[in-house]
Amino acid sequence: MSLHDQPRWRSYLRFWGPDVDADVDDEIGFHLEKLERDFIAAGLEPAAAREEARARFGDPDAVARWLRAHDSRKLRRSERIDAIDELLQDARYALRRLRSAPAFTLAVVLVLAGGIGATTAIFGVIDAALLRALPYPSGERLVALRDLQGEDAVPASLPEYQDWKGQTEVFAETGAYFTTTIALTGRGEPEMLRAVQMSANLPRMLGVEPRLGRSFVPGEDEAGAERVVMISEDLWRRRFGGDPNLIGSILTLADESYTVIGVVPGGRRSIVPKTLAAGRHHDLWLPLRLAVSDAPRGLHFLDVIALKDPSIDLATASDRIASFARRLQEEAVTEHGIQLVALDRVVVGESRPLLFALAGAVAMLLLIACTNVANLLLARSAARQREIAVRAALGAARPRLVRQLLVESLLLALLGGAVGVLVAWGSVTALRALAPGSVPRLAEATIDARVLAFALATSIVTGLLFGLLPALRSTGSDLALVMKEGTRGTVSGPARQRLRGVLIVAEVALSFALLIGAGLLVRSLDRLLRVDKGFDAERVMSAFVSLPASRYPELHQQTAFFDDLREVVAALPDVRAAAYVNNLPLDGGVNGTVVIEGREFPPDAEPLSEKRIVSPGYFDVLRTPVLAGRSFDQRDRAGSPPVVIVNRAFAARFFPGDSALGKRVDFAWETEGMQEIVGVVEDVRERELHLPAAPTMYIPHAQRPEEDGFLVVRASGDPHLLVPAMRAALATLDGTLPLSEARTLEAVLAEGLAERRLATSLFGVFSLVSLALAAIGLYAVISYTVLQRRQEIGIRLALGARGRQVIRTAVGQGLGLIAA
Repeated sequence: MSLHDQPRWRSYLRFWGPDVDADVDDEIGFHLEKLERDFIAAGLEPAAAREEARARFGDPDAVARWLRAHDSRKLRRSERIDAIDELLQDARYALRRLRSAPAFTLAVVLVLAGGIGATTAIFGVIDAALLRALPYPSGERLVALRDLQGEDAVPASLPEYQDWKGQTEVFAETGAYFTTTIALTGRGEPEMLRAVQMSANLPRMLGVEPRLGRSFVPGEDEAGAERVVMISEDLWRRRFGGDPNLIGSILTLADESYTVIGVVPGGRRSIVPKTLAAGRHHDLWLPLRLAVSDAPRGLHFLDVIALKDPSIDLATASDRIASFARRLQEEAVTEHGIQLVALDRVVVGESRPLLFALAGAVAMLLLIACTNVANLLLARSAARQREIAVRAALGAARPRLVRQLLVESLLLALLGGAVGVLVAWGSVTALRALAPGSVPRLAEATIDARVLAFALATSIVTGLLFGLLPALRSTGSDLALVMKEGTRGTVSGPARQRLRGVLIVAEVALSFALLIGAGLLVRSLDRLLRVDKGFDAERVMSAFVSLPASRYPELHQQTAFFDDLREVVAALPDVRAAAYVNNLPLDGGVNGTVVIEGREFPPDAEPLSEKRIVSPGYFDVLRTPVLAGRSFDQRDRAGSPPVVIVNRAFAARFFPGDSALGKRVDFAWETEGMQEIVGVVEDVRERELHLPAAPTMYIPHAQRPEEDGFLVVRASGDPHLLVPAMRAALATLDGTLPLSEARTLEAVLAEGLAERRLATSLFGVFSLVSLALAAIGLYAVISYTVLQRRQEIGIRLALGARGRQVIRTAVGQGLGLIAA
């Protein structure tokens, strides 16, 4: 029988809850019958009275629909109020229970704070690096273009950039830049500043608007245009006191006069994409004033980014660029391909696996924390079995009891999450301060609304995760059996003990997995530190010096200056050797196509080599062994036969089974002529410590001078003590030149390993915390087991058992769980 067919009197005895449809039908029927009786009493026939009543009442169906909607809304509102009231009652009761056990509450909150805090902190880092769009207005449309030489993607040359700019059917705009350093003189102490030389349209592509003044205009990046510069807000405030009248004034940069046209605001958008990952800010923005004739096709130094046309997707753009590259190859313009990749992937680089590994590690840590808390709740619920049984006997339904226990778990999780947010904030702040360049876009990581929402969701899921199993186990026991166990003084059955044992086994297993992972990372880092770098970094100081072309325009002037500087520094006390190099080991540099006399290579296998320009004594400073031939000396001067030294990898790759000495080689873009190989040295890791050494050519500075480079000095004592003396030595030769980027080779090495060190440190911390959590969980299980067996232990001791035997039994149980 449906509710509609039930007698009217049943509507007053609906213990199963209100029925809106039946109530509405009853109400309308009541009013219709009342009207019908009134009309019959007035003298109408029953049939006529019924029709008159319906006509007077109106459309019953329409009235019923309105009443059902109204009553349904009222019922739902009443149910919500009741549910909220019951939830508040459960929350108040849970708070009283937690206040009555402060030690338990504090332990659980701290365990959860560690797990949720670590998870939230790593999510904040991953959110900044992988999930957030680049901090540019059209970041999703920005792509990076690189020259593809075989499997190697390298920066573009200026002619290649000019070729790519014409692809207007793929790109709305194309820009290029390269980073450099430039000396600021004429206003106070000389200072070497980080600078970016870029195409004039790049600030507009990145959505950068100056705080003061204006940005670049078309034509200012062409050769012969007026020299203009934009400066960073940080430099404006630090060096010029925030003077608003600086706009239009003249700065002397590398002995050239530049007009200040704008002040670029601080913040994330003021960073060019190449260094967005490391969070480095720049001081100067300069137009890229180069003509195509200034840079041959083989010289790769430009980072090219483009704004993809919004009407095509990334896959279509890649296909069209690949087709364009094949057309250039058919026309013999180039033999290389073109790589197109989303700019955000370039920014993240090779750090994506590290971030995923950290996410997995903190997920395991959070799972261990949940397992630990679940174990503690199971142990605590054992002591509450009698209370739960009494409540159930008094009429409390199992769903209500489960909800009560889940509310208590959720409160614990929310308290742990609140403390965990503080832990996450401190962790992210510490990471930004201690390891700013180790993770891409780490400087952007912060605890904002997105991260707080993640922490809240994690807390709720965590509360349900660790609370559901204890709640179900606690409310699913037989009431009579619980009462009997309670009278015997026990608080837990064998099934509950086995469940806690299983949780401990899982917890220890996860902890050991993290510990093994941390051990593998430590071993990997140790192997990297032990790898043969090809040089001895201990007690070597480096510093950068740049000569302005206006005062040192001739190559012989540049050679003479660095020779004099080496001699002055080499004569300092505590200096064993001094030399010049254009780029430090492990610090990148220039590479390009090599021409080998008498050898032809297919287009897809062109020989590539790193390029280093060094002075005599460089290999002595680095203690890099000369394996064959000789090192550079005073014979290798301008005008003498051009020579070159190659590393072992170069000789093995291009002259296998033959001696490299006497062979003639050169870079494809050089025009000075072929150079004879006079020596072979040990491999030096010029770019990445974990990658094999690449073929490298070392050219004497006297024969191919450059206007800037690094002075490398081997000290007999602490190399940091040499920096003031090196500055003084530079000032004796030219008091307007700054000595910048003073750092040891050990610091350069540490920067290259920063990401791996961070991963190793975090995994180590996570594994130790997880091991501590597992120990706490094991202690809780054994402690509660001993507590449950107090009566049994007392009887055994009374019958003559020794305390040693009892202890052995308890410890054996814990060792058994660990072994399992």
